Amino acid sequence: MKKIGIIIGMIILIAAGLIFWNNTQESIEGYVYSSKDSALWVIEIEAEEVEDGKDLTKLLEAKAANSEGIIFEEAFLNKVTNTFSFKKGEKVKVFWPGGAFQSAPSLVEDTFFIVK
Repeated sequence: MKKIGIIIGMIILIAAGLIFWNNTQESIEGYVYSSKDSALWVIEIEAEEVEDGKDLTKLLEAKAANSEGIIFEEAFLNKVTNTFSFKKGEKVKVFWPGGAFQSAPSLVEDTFFIVK
């Protein structure tokens, strides 16, 4: 009976930790504009813009010309798992602990994870 209590307590502790972590991370969903030199330039594009039949590449280029989006350095977990290969136009979600250098486009150095 004591083992079951310990197991349930551990599950609750892990769940609480995951919820806390999820609520303290910044995230962005967007499309890859550029992927080179261990950096990934991600630009947010509204779903309506893509669904209107507009060419995604032209949308990305137009927004990049205005220095929109965020450049992320290679993420820690992507380094560890060797999963840092992204192509222009791929939809991604990026997680980082918060904060970015105010440049054009913005720069985030402490990227945690990038998923397709």
